[in-house]
Amino acid sequence: LSRHEVVAADLLGGNAHVVHSIAETLDYVWDWALDGRWLLGGWRSPAGHSELRLVRADPSHPGNRVRTLATTREGYLRLARLSPNQRWAAFVVARAGSSAVHMVDVESGASRAITDGSSFDDHPRWSPDGGILYFLSNRTGFFNLWGRRLHPATGQPVGEPFQVTTFARSSQAIPSRLRQLGVSAGGDRLVVPLSEVSSSIWVLDRFD
Repeated sequence: LSRHEVVAADLLGGNAHVVHSIAETLDYVWDWALDGRWLLGGWRSPAGHSELRLVRADPSHPGNRVRTLATTREGYLRLARLSPNQRWAAFVVARAGSSAVHMVDVESGASRAITDGSSFDDHPRWSPDGGILYFLSNRTGFFNLWGRRLHPATGQPVGEPFQVTTFARSSQAIPSRLRQLGVSAGGDRLVVPLSEVSSSIWVLDRFD
């Protein structure tokens, strides 16, 4: 019998403690609400559909313990992040051969597409003020960081996606192994991983 737990540790020191024992409520945890009451994560049902869920961090809390924000039977939902004002959640809808960024209103459940799925878009991250949603995309042939501006009151996309980084050669690029990398946004900085690849051709003389 396996047991999965969400564990938190104080950054200033101290022992780690169990925040939530997962029992048929979450398969993955991607974010934690600022008030500490909700975990944002994903769950795969026995029937095969994928759900984006808010789950009470304290399962003993009275009232509704699980809120389903989005669901799909085609592909799966992943890599969700709550906006700084906690009003929206950005997430990825991954299907065979494509991946698109969506966002959902946490209160109403209304969702909208941020990218159209014509390329592989992944790893959404909010700017600190919530006015831009950044994401990785291979729409130019190489993975780069892109962004899309959002209306501060409605969350509606404003304008077209814009390119932030311009890596365009294999010798220095954002790795395509997206499961093995992360993206972070904070303050006035964005952090993305880079791989540097080089190769040489050698000639061997008098080789038998």
